Amino acid sequence: MIKAAVFDFDGVVYIEGELFSIRFSRDYGIPLEKIAPFFENEFQKCLLGQADLKEELKKYLPKWGWKQNVNSFLDYWFDRGGQNQDVAGLVRDMRKSGIKCILCTNNEKYRVSWLRKKLRLDDAFDEILASYKIGAKKPDIEVFEKVIEITGLMPEEIMFCDDDKEHIAAAKKYGMTAVMFKGAEHLKKELHERGILKAPN
Repeated sequence: MIKAAVFDFDGVVYIEGELFSIRFSRDYGIPLEKIAPFFENEFQKCLLGQADLKEELKKYLPKWGWKQNVNSFLDYWFDRGGQNQDVAGLVRDMRKSGIKCILCTNNEKYRVSWLRKKLRLDDAFDEILASYKIGAKKPDIEVFEKVIEITGLMPEEIMFCDDDKEHIAAAKKYGMTAVMFKGAEHLKKELHERGILKAPN
């Protein structure tokens, strides 16, 4: 019996569209090869809580020709996309049925803080697990161990929903019920067929 459900953020709970680096490149005419090194190197440390995003960006913004301050850049970066309302509805239904719902995301502290306020994520989920706090990213085993720790459940009592094949494979390997996200309607069907949510009469 499923007693807890873990949801990925970007691509599942939140739909952001194109990659930020592509959008930034197009909006400001900056070659992708000038943007990529930051995301391949310093940003990865930020995701693990090993570096501060604002401090790391200060090294790059002059190279990118950004004329405003770092906070303005973060607002431009973070203010895109929107919540998947259909998935939000399913999460509410699951919580009403007694299933603990956890948001699990590979994200750094400033974006998590910004989105928590904008989307009121603390009201929508029972727990929020972010890579910067754990010090590990999906599909690292430490993430799944953290889920087990905070729920106090057995792996088979936990559903894991993500849109990344590697993350799904890791969840299965750990013994969780893994559901590949292919859209809200597909997820709803999976929840009903697996008996996690009761289908309407």
